[in-house]
Amino acid sequence: MAGVPLGSTTYHFTDKSELILGALKHLIEEERLRRSAIEAPVNPSIDQISSFLFEVFLPTQFRSKKKLGIVFERLVEASRNAGVKKLVAKDQKDLSALVNGHLMTWGVDVKADLVQAVFDGRALQWLNSEQTIEVFKQAFLGDLNRLVRG
Repeated sequence: MAGVPLGSTTYHFTDKSELILGALKHLIEEERLRRSAIEAPVNPSIDQISSFLFEVFLPTQFRSKKKLGIVFERLVEASRNAGVKKLVAKDQKDLSALVNGHLMTWGVDVKADLVQAVFDGRALQWLNSEQTIEVFKQAFLGDLNRLVRG
């Protein structure tokens, strides 16, 4: 499959669960680095904030319904595995801190957890529709506008 001999994996990992945790740790670290490399706009308009958040929440490589659907399935699975759940919870905490920091800098009085919940809801709607990703982006922009303006 990956061209790695079975003996190599059993040398580094005692079982499948440990292998999955190791892979997830690696992916989460790559995602943390990707997010931190995204250039935040200065004195942004609501459109720029929306575009920035869209990029933070949804990496380009997951912008197909099939791939994003797999991500959501894996997140649900993670909620059933204590080790994975802990890693995902820390990643979510770090993501919230990053987004909250930007929102506060921009003077936006909305919490990151609420923004992400709205984004995730729109993402699930998009997954179960015939709409394009552009419609998803515009719906999120409209939602963000309503959140910011109260």
